[in-house]
Amino acid sequence: MQREIGIDTHLISPQALLELQPSAQIADVLAAAFEPSSGYVDAIAATRSMATAARREGAHIYERRRVTGITSSSGHVTGVQTDHESIVADVVVCAAGPWSNPLLTTVGLTVPLTALRVQVVVLQQPLSFDEPLLSYIDTSAGMFCRAWGRGTLLVGVAGGDQHDSADPDNFDPRNDKEYPDLAIAAISRRIPTMTGATYLHGHAGLYDMTPDGHPIIGPAGPDGLYLMLGFSGAGFKKGPAVGQCLAELILSGAAKLVDLSPFALERFGKEGWQEPWSDTEYTLATDFGHRL
Repeated sequence: MQREIGIDTHLISPQALLELQPSAQIADVLAAAFEPSSGYVDAIAATRSMATAARREGAHIYERRRVTGITSSSGHVTGVQTDHESIVADVVVCAAGPWSNPLLTTVGLTVPLTALRVQVVVLQQPLSFDEPLLSYIDTSAGMFCRAWGRGTLLVGVAGGDQHDSADPDNFDPRNDKEYPDLAIAAISRRIPTMTGATYLHGHAGLYDMTPDGHPIIGPAGPDGLYLMLGFSGAGFKKGPAVGQCLAELILSGAAKLVDLSPFALERFGKEGWQEPWSDTEYTLATDFGHRL
C-alpha cells in the first residue's frame, strides 16, 4: 500500500537487517520494514524555514505572544486575544496542541484531548559500537532511536507506562531518575553493545492525544473556527500536508489533496468511533502511547 503511493519501503528478512546493522540482535525479529530514503530533520531549522517562507508570502508572525482566548460575536469568530493585544480575524485556526482546550473553552467548545508527558534521552555510544546507527521505530524492542550527533544517539521508550497525563502549564521537563536506565535497556534489546552507553542529557515533552489516536481537523464551534490538533507524536511530519489540506478547505470549502471529513470532531458523537478506520489498521503492544 505504501509503495503504491510512492513510499520507498521494503519488507526485509532478519538476516537482511543484520547485514544493514551488523551489531543488531535479530532473534526476536520475524521481519522488518526498511525505508532507505527515510530519515529525520532538524525540527528547529525546518520550522524556521517554513516561517521564513510564510513571511515571504505576506504572513505576519508574532513571537513571544501568549494567546489567551478566541473572540466571537453572533456565532462567528472575530479574532484572538493575546497577552499583548487583540488581533481581528474572521478565520481562526487552533493548532495549539496540548494547550488547545483552554483556548477553545473561551468560545464554549471542548474537545476530547489529553496531554501526555513523553521522554527522550541522548546517550553517548560506547566505543565498541563503531558503525552507523539506523533509525528505528522498534515495536519489538519497545523503543525508537536515531543518531543524534557524532558518537551520540537519541532514544525513547515505548509503552503506555511511559506516557503520563500532564498539565501542559505545569509538568517536569526533566527526565525521571529511572528513565535513562530504561532507555539503555530498551535499545540494548536491539543493539546489545549499547549496554555500555552513557546518559548525557534528556528532556520530556508533550503529546496531544485524542481517544482514537487520530487527529481532529476541520471546522468546529463558531463559524470561522477550524481545528488542527491531536496529532500525538506524528504531527510534525504531517504538518505541511495538513496545512495544505486545511487551506484548501478554508478557501474553497473542500480539501483537494486528502478528504478531511473522517477527521471531523463530530465523529466522537457517533456510534462506532472506536472501531478501526479500515481493515488494514493494526495495533501493537508497544505502540508509544498511541492506543492508551
